[in-house]
Amino acid sequence: MTADGTNDDRHARRHARGGLPAGVADLDEGQRRGAGAAAVVLGTAAALAGVAALVNWQARAAERRHPPIGDFITVNGVRLHYVDVGEGPAVVLLHGNSSMLQDFVLSILEPLSRNHRVIAFDRPGFGYSDRPKDVVWTPEAQAALFLDALVALDVERPVILGHSWAAAVALCFALDYPDEVTGVVVESGYYYPHRRPDAAVSAINAKPVIGSISRNTISPVMGAIFGKAMVKGMFSPNPIPPTYADFPAKLALRPGHLRAGAEEAATMRDWALRTWRDYPVIDVPVMILAGTKDRLAGYHAHAVRLHHDILSSRLRLWPGTGHMLHHVYPGGVVEAIEEVWEMAGQHEPLDEVPTGEPSPEATPLGETALGEAPLGEAVTAAPDTSVPVAPGDAAAEPAAKPQTGERAGGRPPGSA
Repeated sequence: MTADGTNDDRHARRHARGGLPAGVADLDEGQRRGAGAAAVVLGTAAALAGVAALVNWQARAAERRHPPIGDFITVNGVRLHYVDVGEGPAVVLLHGNSSMLQDFVLSILEPLSRNHRVIAFDRPGFGYSDRPKDVVWTPEAQAALFLDALVALDVERPVILGHSWAAAVALCFALDYPDEVTGVVVESGYYYPHRRPDAAVSAINAKPVIGSISRNTISPVMGAIFGKAMVKGMFSPNPIPPTYADFPAKLALRPGHLRAGAEEAATMRDWALRTWRDYPVIDVPVMILAGTKDRLAGYHAHAVRLHHDILSSRLRLWPGTGHMLHHVYPGGVVEAIEEVWEMAGQHEPLDEVPTGEPSPEATPLGETALGEAPLGEAVTAAPDTSVPVAPGDAAAEPAAKPQTGERAGGRPPGSA
């Protein structure tokens, strides 16, 4: 009973009519806010758990739909998925970030296999290859792994082609294991430490806590929504070829695949920062391939500059072509690979190279300030000082020839 003669029960009923249970109504403002926040947190957690369950179910479904298409080899405790076809001088194909070996199966694998033994790997964490978490999978670490894999497969002095991110792995072969390769082909690569905002965004998936949440929930959903637009951007301004429709894109949305891609995005610039001054020491044949409309790695800031820094290099440019040369001009890429053996003096040009499309027109390289040499011919290389550099990036100064011996981040040249 209150001082005015009313009953406490009536007070409780009045709060109930206002929509609040009596116990909640008696809470102070801070307590009510805390209860509301807890409800939001619990609801969000439940929603994320539901999305994660769906994402992992879809990952398993993608694996059932797209099982491994090659063989497996375990090297240094790492299980690698690969395909091995054809006979002849060996070519090794290494795909770019967030891709897998089907990228080559759908483009240059078959025409190359007419004259060569061709080995294409799923790099660590992509496709069906493992990516142990106790290793930082830098380009140097991957080159060391693949060298041991090639020894196990009895592959001697191959030509290594690396596309996009894997161009760095190919250059590590040229720097650290020159006696183990005939030469390297680097296609659409990132070679100098210019900043890449897209890499910073994708690197979020590599963070310890938020990255784990993102790659199991938000990132696969966003990838499914925007994946086609991203592929279109890689090929732009060229159309996506019909053969690319068979690429198993849903395998790339699995959480482990996303983690691998994020880790590589996070390590890309650091590798270029510690490596670019070493390029003048390279003396194995290097074929540099680039499209002049590549939106991911500008040809002048990367391919042209690399050609200046490596005296043993040749440069081929495809005017009006984007990032995916081996799909748009597969025959031209095959020709460039064949030319590496000619550069090494190991065989004469083949009478017939399978092309599948007309070769790109010979375009004066004067557009790239390299003189008037026609497309694909050797040009005397010299350190480039003309590349504009953003604040904080490596200066475009002549790269000094490093001392012989062990290179930072790699094994001593020629060692096993």
